[in-house]
Amino acid sequence: MRSQDARDGSIRVLTWNLYLRPRIISALLDLPKFSDRRRRIRGILRVIDRGKYDILCLQEAFLRATRRALLRRYPHFYRKLTHRFSLRLHSGLMILTRFPILNRSGVIFRGRLAGGRLADGWVDKGVMHAEVEMPDGPLHVFTTHLQAEGYPEVRRAQIHQAAAFIKEYKGRALFAGDFNLEKSEMELMKPILDLGFVDTWGVSNPGEAGNTWPETGQRYDLVLSRDLPVSAVDLLPTRWSDHYGVVATL
Repeated sequence: MRSQDARDGSIRVLTWNLYLRPRIISALLDLPKFSDRRRRIRGILRVIDRGKYDILCLQEAFLRATRRALLRRYPHFYRKLTHRFSLRLHSGLMILTRFPILNRSGVIFRGRLAGGRLADGWVDKGVMHAEVEMPDGPLHVFTTHLQAEGYPEVRRAQIHQAAAFIKEYKGRALFAGDFNLEKSEMELMKPILDLGFVDTWGVSNPGEAGNTWPETGQRYDLVLSRDLPVSAVDLLPTRWSDHYGVVATL
């Protein structure tokens, strides 16, 4: 079933870090107020159901039960990015859509810097890509989750590897995810912006903060677009994750 937006020629996109981490990491590091994971999963699914989104870009979607529930809701998906012989956990990324997927690809960040630090080093971080067959032509959809906390040099290396991967794909595109960039680090996105992407929040809401991490007032979660008109971009505040979602109508 297509949303009204899709029938009108626009699409609704949600990017959201679900804060559903692997059990071993969750047991060690999760904030106490998010300890009731079953309740949070039910809340997350209700939010997604109400939104009637055409495309979901999700991060920290590690729990198998959540992933299965999402796959029942969306007929087309890219559900796991990992290296075939990796000893690490998969990326936790998912792309789900109401429209057919023509091609799937991805890249795992590699190297001394880009491979990640602390708990992020246990995960195959990278960029997931799906070429989606929209009613008006193909759309490249990318999602990622960059290194967290105080490692800007790692995020810089990851962005350069992401840009080298995305550069191979021409035409309309979305790049959405949790970039974990402090406000003082936004210049690190230059390799991506040089590929023709724009920050949809800045286009739709110039001068507004758009913070997606309420704990510290940072805007970690972004929807970037290329060759797509921006109709509206809104925050999705919820109590079910430590991040707010970002909803873009394009």
